[in-house]
Amino acid sequence: MLAHFLFGAAIALAARSSARIIVPSLSARDDLIAALRVAPEKLAVTPLAPDARFGPIGKPEQERVRAKYSLPDHYLLYVGINKLHKNLATLMDAYHR
Repeated sequence: MLAHFLFGAAIALAARSSARIIVPSLSARDDLIAALRVAPEKLAVTPLAPDARFGPIGKPEQERVRAKYSLPDHYLLYVGINKLHKNLATLMDAYHR
Protein backbone atom coordinates (compact mmCIF):
# COMPACT_ATOMS: atom_id res chain seq x y z
CA MET A 1 0.00 0.00 0.00
CA LEU A 2 2.79 2.42 0.90
CA ALA A 3 4.72 1.47 -2.24
CA HIS A 4 1.62 2.18 -4.36
CA PHE A 5 1.21 5.60 -2.73
CA LEU A 6 4.90 6.46 -3.18
CA PHE A 7 4.85 5.36 -6.81
CA GLY A 8 1.80 7.55 -7.48
CA ALA A 9 3.43 10.50 -5.76
CA ALA A 10 6.64 10.02 -7.75
CA ILE A 11 4.68 9.89 -11.03
CA ALA A 12 2.76 13.05 -10.15
CA LEU A 13 5.95 14.87 -9.19
CA ALA A 14 7.71 13.75 -12.37
CA ALA A 15 4.75 14.82 -14.52
CA ARG A 16 4.52 18.25 -12.92
CA SER A 17 8.27 18.90 -13.02
CA SER A 18 8.76 17.73 -16.63
CA ALA A 19 9.27 20.34 -19.32
CA ARG A 20 7.40 18.24 -21.90
CA ILE A 21 5.50 14.95 -21.86
CA ILE A 22 4.81 12.83 -24.94
CA VAL A 23 1.50 10.93 -24.95
CA PRO A 24 0.13 8.53 -27.60
CA SER A 25 -3.43 9.90 -27.83
CA LEU A 26 -5.78 12.73 -27.00
CA SER A 27 -7.44 10.41 -24.50
CA ALA A 28 -4.15 9.83 -22.64
CA ARG A 29 -3.55 13.60 -22.73
CA ASP A 30 -6.95 14.28 -21.18
CA ASP A 31 -6.39 11.58 -18.54
CA LEU A 32 -3.10 13.16 -17.45
CA ILE A 33 -4.66 16.59 -17.27
CA ALA A 34 -7.52 15.29 -15.13
CA ALA A 35 -5.65 12.83 -12.91
CA LEU A 36 -2.37 14.67 -12.35
CA ARG A 37 -3.39 18.25 -13.08
CA VAL A 38 -0.65 18.60 -15.70
CA ALA A 39 -0.73 21.81 -17.73
CA PRO A 40 -2.10 21.04 -21.24
CA GLU A 41 0.70 22.96 -22.96
CA LYS A 42 3.26 20.51 -21.48
CA LEU A 43 1.67 17.59 -23.33
CA ALA A 44 2.54 16.64 -26.91
CA VAL A 45 0.32 14.09 -28.63
CA THR A 46 2.37 11.80 -30.86
CA PRO A 47 0.12 9.05 -32.29
CA LEU A 48 1.55 5.53 -32.45
CA ALA A 49 0.21 4.92 -35.97
CA PRO A 50 1.92 6.49 -38.98
CA ASP A 51 0.34 9.36 -40.87
CA ALA A 52 -1.75 8.41 -43.92
CA ARG A 53 0.93 9.86 -46.23
CA PHE A 54 3.13 6.88 -45.31
CA GLY A 55 0.65 4.39 -46.78
CA PRO A 56 0.92 2.41 -50.01
CA ILE A 57 1.87 4.31 -53.15
CA GLY A 58 0.57 3.83 -56.68
CA LYS A 59 2.20 1.70 -59.37
CA PRO A 60 3.77 4.66 -61.28
CA GLU A 61 5.49 5.91 -58.11
CA GLN A 62 6.65 2.37 -57.28
CA GLU A 63 8.22 2.04 -60.73
CA ARG A 64 9.91 5.44 -60.44
CA VAL A 65 11.49 4.56 -57.08
CA ARG A 66 12.45 1.07 -58.28
CA ALA A 67 14.21 2.56 -61.32
CA LYS A 68 15.91 5.30 -59.29
CA TYR A 69 17.48 2.78 -56.89
CA SER A 70 17.86 -0.13 -59.36
CA LEU A 71 15.66 -2.35 -57.21
CA PRO A 72 14.59 -5.82 -58.34
CA ASP A 73 10.93 -6.81 -58.61
CA HIS A 74 11.05 -8.49 -55.20
CA TYR A 75 13.15 -7.33 -52.28
CA LEU A 76 13.07 -7.06 -48.51
CA LEU A 77 13.80 -3.84 -46.67
CA TYR A 78 14.69 -4.30 -43.02
CA VAL A 79 15.13 -1.11 -41.01
CA GLY A 80 16.66 -2.16 -37.76
CA ILE A 81 19.83 -3.21 -36.00
CA ASN A 82 21.76 -6.33 -36.90
CA LYS A 83 21.83 -8.06 -33.52
CA LEU A 84 21.56 -11.77 -32.82
CA HIS A 85 18.34 -11.47 -30.81
CA LYS A 86 16.60 -9.93 -33.87
CA ASN A 87 16.88 -13.35 -35.55
CA LEU A 88 17.49 -11.97 -39.05
CA ALA A 89 18.50 -15.39 -40.34
CA THR A 90 14.95 -16.63 -39.73
CA LEU A 91 13.55 -13.52 -41.39
CA MET A 92 15.66 -14.13 -44.48
CA ASP A 93 14.71 -17.82 -44.50
CA ALA A 94 11.01 -16.95 -44.31
CA TYR A 95 11.37 -14.40 -47.11
CA HIS A 96 13.24 -16.92 -49.27
CA ARG A 97 10.46 -19.48 -48.83
